[in-house]
Amino acid sequence: MSQIFRVERTKNYTVMSNQHFKNKSLSLKAKGLLSLMLSLPDDWNYNMQGLASLSRDGILLYFYGGIYVP
Repeated sequence: MSQIFRVERTKNYTVMSNQHFKNKSLSLKAKGLLSLMLSLPDDWNYNMQGLASLSRDGILLYFYGGIYVP
């Protein structure tokens, strides 16, 4: 049986509803992006370059629907 590790949640964690995770009309990519966006501070400037900078995929992934085109 696996152990469960509990941590003190005083900083660097996100609480969110499971509703978007259970929504079958959202892709896994959309669920991940929404989760990332919900983890950012309220005053964060949401733009394509900013979001792409948080991922190894980069900005081209968003323009080409997941297919990298150099």
